[in-house]
Amino acid sequence: MAAITAMAAITAICYLSSLMRPRVFLYTAAIFLSSSLLFLVEPMAGKRLLPLLGGSSAVWITCLVFFQSALLLGYLCAHFIATHLPRRPQLLAYGFLLALSVVQVTANLDPHLHASTTRPIFSVLWLLTTLIGLPFLTLSATNPLLQSWYAHGPSREGQDSPKPPYHLFALSNFGSLLALLVYPLLVEPNFSLRTQTLAWSVAFLMFVMVCCVIMASRRNVPVVGEPAQGRAAAFVAEATVAAQASVAAGPAVVPDSAPSPASRMLWLLMAAGGSLLLSAVTSH
Repeated sequence: MAAITAMAAITAICYLSSLMRPRVFLYTAAIFLSSSLLFLVEPMAGKRLLPLLGGSSAVWITCLVFFQSALLLGYLCAHFIATHLPRRPQLLAYGFLLALSVVQVTANLDPHLHASTTRPIFSVLWLLTTLIGLPFLTLSATNPLLQSWYAHGPSREGQDSPKPPYHLFALSNFGSLLALLVYPLLVEPNFSLRTQTLAWSVAFLMFVMVCCVIMASRRNVPVVGEPAQGRAAAFVAEATVAAQASVAAGPAVVPDSAPSPASRMLWLLMAAGGSLLLSAVTSH
C-alpha cells in the first residue's frame, strides 16, 4: 500500500512539475483540486446517509442521479458564464458561487441530518442538496470555466496567442481517477467520517484561495479575441488586409458546417448511456 501511494505521489509530482510555469501552475492546482475534491465528496456524502436510510442499491442509485444532475447543472453554469457574460461579471458570478459554497461547507462541518423513510428518494435528494449542493455545483463548473479562461488568455506574459487547455483536461481526469482509487484504499479504512470531512473542508478552502488568486490575476490580463481600445484600429486594419489577401488568393475555404441535430442527439445519448449503465449495474 505504501509503495502504491509513493508511486502515485511521484507520478503526480513529476507531472505537475512539468506544468509549473507562470500562470499555468495556478490553473493546474485549481483544476487538480476541483476534480479530486469532486470525486472524494461523493462517497463521503453517500456514507453519511447510511445511518439514516441504509445501504440499499436504491439509495446509492438516487445519489448517482443527484451527482450526475448536479454535474450537468455545473457544466451549464460554466457554459453560461463563459459565453454570455463579459469578463468582470464572469468573475463576480464565479466568486459568488465560491462564497456561497464556503458558507455551506462551514455550516455542514457537523451536520444534524434527518431523513423521512416514507419518501426516501426525496430525502436523499434533499439531504445531498443541503449537505454538498453548492460546493458540488461549484466544483463541477470549475473545470470547464477555468479551461475556457486559460484558453482565452495569453499563453505567456507579453504574448497574445491562446494556448490549448487540453493538458488541463487530462489533469482533470487524472485527479478524478486518483480520488476514486485513494478513497477506498487509503481514506475510508484509516480515517473516520468526521476526520474526512474536516480534511476535505480544509482542501476546499485551499481550492477557493487558489481560485481567488486566479480571479485577481485575471482582472488586468488581456483576453485573446477582445483587443484593447488602443489597438482597435490596428485590429480592424489587419482584419481588412487579411480579408483582401484571401479574396485575391482565390476562393475561400468553406469551414465545416455546424453539427446537425441528429449528431447532437447522438452525442447526448452516448453520454447518457454511461450514466444509465452505471446506475443499472450498481448493487450497493
